[in-house]
Amino acid sequence: MALCICLLLCVGFCGCGSSNTKSISSYRWSLEWITDLGGKPLFSGSDQDVMKGLDLVLRFDGKNFALENNVSKQTWTGTYSLERVHNVYRLELFFENSEKASVGVYGTRVYSDNSKKATITLQTDDYILSFIGADL
Repeated sequence: MALCICLLLCVGFCGCGSSNTKSISSYRWSLEWITDLGGKPLFSGSDQDVMKGLDLVLRFDGKNFALENNVSKQTWTGTYSLERVHNVYRLELFFENSEKASVGVYGTRVYSDNSKKATITLQTDDYILSFIGADL
């Protein structure tokens, strides 16, 4: 179910693809937005955000990842797996001290002007998070 929601979000907003998608570890991933599971916006970097004090950065190295909040200086770590599914990748994050994985998709978002951005959309138990990749 989680993968279906993430795939629908990724493809539904403007399309995702894996052509020209580089290694997930070749990007610095910055938080774009957070919604609740019903789609209510909670964070987008504006003054009207429900969630405050977030500057999340996601990094991948080998089979490990680190999710850091640069504001609170908190870091969450774990391992991840990628599996190609059609034209995107299914991403599972296994946080340390947690038995349940957060599931999402990794691919390239194509906008109406044909510009492209590497994206990750993740679903947790409570939220859906979108990250934008910038070349390292």
